[in-house]
Amino acid sequence: MPSLRPGDQLSGFRIEEFVESGATSEVYRAVAVETGSSVAIKLLHPAWGSVATIRSRFENEGRTLLGLRHPNIVRVLAVGEAPSSQPFLTLEWIPNDLRKHLQSSGGSIAESAVLRLAGQVADALCTLHSGGLIHRDLKPANILLTSHHLPEAEAKLADLGLAKHVPAALVGPTDAPLLNRVSTARGTRLGTWEYMAPELWIDAKNASSKSDVYGLGCLLFHLLTGKPLYTVSDEHSLMFHHLFEPPPLERLDSCTSSALLSLIASMLAKKVDSRPSMAEVQRELTAIGVPS
Repeated sequence: MPSLRPGDQLSGFRIEEFVESGATSEVYRAVAVETGSSVAIKLLHPAWGSVATIRSRFENEGRTLLGLRHPNIVRVLAVGEAPSSQPFLTLEWIPNDLRKHLQSSGGSIAESAVLRLAGQVADALCTLHSGGLIHRDLKPANILLTSHHLPEAEAKLADLGLAKHVPAALVGPTDAPLLNRVSTARGTRLGTWEYMAPELWIDAKNASSKSDVYGLGCLLFHLLTGKPLYTVSDEHSLMFHHLFEPPPLERLDSCTSSALLSLIASMLAKKVDSRPSMAEVQRELTAIGVPS
């Protein structure tokens, strides 16, 4: 049952409707009492309020987003704490996301639209990486869309709860795996399995900007084909496939140009050092998208 009801007020915002519940938080559409403008309220679920690691990740998202300004990164307007002591974020209201679009459209997205949206996401990730941050949880649900009409939609990178600061020198074009440098508990798997880089299956401490490159490659594959890179569903099978099975690039043959297929293949390399940097990915996406 949602923690808030329509009509409830929270720090100058009136709750209009419950939108959805995620693994650890609830999302509501609200309006500013003074201006009537719509916002999103993301509230930590009460069941997790006393769990230190979950609460810390939620608050980390607020701190991270407050310090970022990029047209393709969702903007946090304020952070606060409800009377129930649940922390919450007030974010700009974005009506759609790629997960919902894929569900409603029933399939894949044309290459021209994928190039445009992926280029925006890559540019946002370049900003994160240049600031010593990695996202670690790229997936369709975390790419918000500013419109339900895809040709008019702009992409907004969201959900930075797993974003992590790393040394700036280690997120550049030639970064090596960040073994023992990211303060995440050994053996903990952070991220969404279908989009998780091979090195993260071994240890979350291996995370680097190249992990985001792999995640974006998985996302591109899903958008173009309408299905995840590997369609097995259990954890151990997914781990085996991401670690050892070559990506089924033949599924891209009928829907992807040779240039984009080649880029995705490089992004999905099992070895971290064999992947391009995010800046290289962004430049290549732009070049492929420019008509010859």
